[in-house]
Amino acid sequence: MKRLLILLAISVFAITACKKSSVNSVLAGKWELRHQNGGWGYDSTYVAGNGNIFDFYGNNRFKRYEKGSLAEQGTFHIQKATKELGSTDVIIFNNDVYGEPLELSNGILSIGTSAADGIINHYQKIAD
Repeated sequence: MKRLLILLAISVFAITACKKSSVNSVLAGKWELRHQNGGWGYDSTYVAGNGNIFDFYGNNRFKRYEKGSLAEQGTFHIQKATKELGSTDVIIFNNDVYGEPLELSNGILSIGTSAADGIINHYQKIAD
């Protein structure tokens, strides 16, 4: 029985570790801001080369640039959050108490929410 519990614990750890690394491998690279929307009808499009970039590393570290200048750096992690209609991925920067909803669809990384008049930032991958 003891061996079974140890084997089960190792299996759960291995599955969890693989899931985290696959998320990080998908995010790893440079993502440039291409569109923002939300709030009271806010809608803004950005051209390539605007310098608003998230650079994610596989070791859960990131750098964020605004117009080419380093604005923030540190750590991030992704966790599942439940809400009324299901669960969603949330990205948490620098051990912040609250995270931002995160969605990756058709090569576009969306961070943020339009709930409570917030802004959703949409990024396109520009480099691995």
